Amino acid sequence: MQVCVVHWRFSKNSTINGRYCHVQESVQVLLSSSRLNLFNDILFSVRSLYRLQITLLVSLSIAPLAHNNEDYIIGSDTWCPYTCEAGKDFNGYSVDLIAAALALSQSNSSYVNAPFSRVVANIESGYWHILPATDMSITPNLLITSEPVAETSYVFVTRTDSDWQYDSNTGLKDIRLGIVLGYGYGPQTTKYIETNPEQIVALSTKFPQRSLLLMLMAHRVDAILEDKRVVEYWAGQLGVQDELRIAGKERLLNLMVGIKHQPGAEALIEKIDQGLRILKSHPKLEELNTKYGFNE
Repeated sequence: MQVCVVHWRFSKNSTINGRYCHVQESVQVLLSSSRLNLFNDILFSVRSLYRLQITLLVSLSIAPLAHNNEDYIIGSDTWCPYTCEAGKDFNGYSVDLIAAALALSQSNSSYVNAPFSRVVANIESGYWHILPATDMSITPNLLITSEPVAETSYVFVTRTDSDWQYDSNTGLKDIRLGIVLGYGYGPQTTKYIETNPEQIVALSTKFPQRSLLLMLMAHRVDAILEDKRVVEYWAGQLGVQDELRIAGKERLLNLMVGIKHQPGAEALIEKIDQGLRILKSHPKLEELNTKYGFNE
């Protein structure tokens, strides 16, 4: 059954349901989703009286996971075209593919966004269920599917007025590199990031790739490291396709699905893997490839 975990904190002494609540005391309540709207209306009125600071963390009951007709929360940052902004026409290739795989076993899913580091924390704690685009090197604490959802190609990108070129033999030297906080990179790049923090700009925003491209065009970083399709997407959005060049490839990576280790996790992984295997010869896959331009 879907539930909502509701936290609030009082800014002054109050009494609710016979309980005296001191300043900054936290209260937690589990509500069925059918009563959430009514509860929100009540909180709106109460907040003006008690100055409540409210955080709603919408989740599913975390035990066990492996049931048909269950709802799963897919959580990701915005990494379009793989994982796009929730609530729009294009949720993202990986998100739509996983939703289709789950639907084959009569399971439903919803999709939410947050910065990547927060997404991983929410998946690992069980608030959300499915990370739709990851790898064991990125999230070693999660259980990973055996079937990939896509292949990603990480590339170094500079402005066209730069002559810097990535060399896998010499690695990175004396460049100010833009990356996304929490993402996983190859061994050489990771070493450079760890040993040259003053040369690294690591962002954790709603649209970090957009911000990094703007910083690159403003000469605030010398290069960024990102998936080729993601760069192409944001370059198109910003209209800077002709002002960018690829300065080398870092690595190819199969994107997998990650979930928390918990009761029922293996069954959910098998459900997703089985659905992904079926979709390989299903018209839905071609539909998604066309929708997101993955046929090119």
